[in-house]
Amino acid sequence: NHDTYALRAAIAARARQQPALRALYAELARLPAARRGHEAYLLGQLAELLGQPRAALRWYAAVPAGAEHGFAAAIRRAVLLDRTGQTVAARTLADTLARESFEDPRHYRQASVLQAELAQRARDWPRAIAAYNRALLFDPDAWDLVYARG
Repeated sequence: NHDTYALRAAIAARARQQPALRALYAELARLPAARRGHEAYLLGQLAELLGQPRAALRWYAAVPAGAEHGFAAAIRRAVLLDRTGQTVAARTLADTLARESFEDPRHYRQASVLQAELAQRARDWPRAIAAYNRALLFDPDAWDLVYARG
């Protein structure tokens, strides 16, 4: 079941056991499509741990937006898009996440921080500061955001 797979992944990742991670990844990837779909987020995480960003992107894209890990999968997709040189797609996804999560302060904060971090990586300081300022509107006492904003 999912909890067992997640526990196995956590133990192998913590112990830095690449063979165990590869075996679990292969096992999950061989599941029937219906079951594999429920494990898409975990498969994305495993692909990342195994240094397979393009595979991780595909798995994260398979996680439905309304699923338990849908928002987290979208955040990871944006990060990986940026890391694989798809900066415009990463920014577009981050902007979409911020716009769509405005009603959820926790998700909006995460999306705004993502926007800021992507802007920082691109050395777009005004955009980064603006994103941190938006996050601070929902969490004005967040010293980590104040510090990151500069």
